Amino acid sequence: MFGGLVTLEKNIYKNLVEVIKQFPLNKNVKITEESKLWEVINLFSSLLAERVKVRLEEVFPQIEFEEITAETTIREILNSIEKNQTFPKNNKESSIEKDLNIYFDSSNNEQDHNSNEIGIGVDIQHLSSFPDDIFSSDNVNLRSSLFTELEVVYSLSRPDPKITLLGIYAAKEAVIKALNNKNKIQFNFIEIRHYSNGKPYVILKSYPKIFLEISISHSIDVAIGYCIKR
Repeated sequence: MFGGLVTLEKNIYKNLVEVIKQFPLNKNVKITEESKLWEVINLFSSLLAERVKVRLEEVFPQIEFEEITAETTIREILNSIEKNQTFPKNNKESSIEKDLNIYFDSSNNEQDHNSNEIGIGVDIQHLSSFPDDIFSSDNVNLRSSLFTELEVVYSLSRPDPKITLLGIYAAKEAVIKALNNKNKIQFNFIEIRHYSNGKPYVILKSYPKIFLEISISHSIDVAIGYCIKR
């Protein structure tokens, strides 16, 4: 019995290390159970960190990894997996309000920001943060966790779909920063749409009525998102 448990733990650790090795590692790094994610993986962007979470959820689908951060150790991730092996993963709500207005969810009584305060958010992302095959079926989980179907379709209609999608992600990060949200809102609760003249705007779910203005800029391999909350 105990031998079987040891073997299971070794297999979990092996699979976890294999996931980590799929990402850019820091030079001369040695992976141990006490290693923090930022010590092992070159987490040069928030988008890359989100990719790590999604990949972990693909390999260990019964576990929720939303709470891990760059400071999380390999041992802490192992403990989370081992404790929740038989627990079903919570389904994430993926529906987005199909209206220009911003609605407040009355079941969420605690808000981590003051709707009367002005907030500013800026985010910059490099194209190398995205996998080359971001639009392939192999990355459907990553796309669905970060983007809505409308955003993906819009990106595919543009001359450079990948940089367009990167700009949308940067705008979402800017929105989160402008909201100063301690409990980070899910990316697919934020939808970036565009007017006929190309100007982007935000659809946001489960928040008080607030005014958000965003701007997106990008060059060959860099995208910048800017958001003001009034």
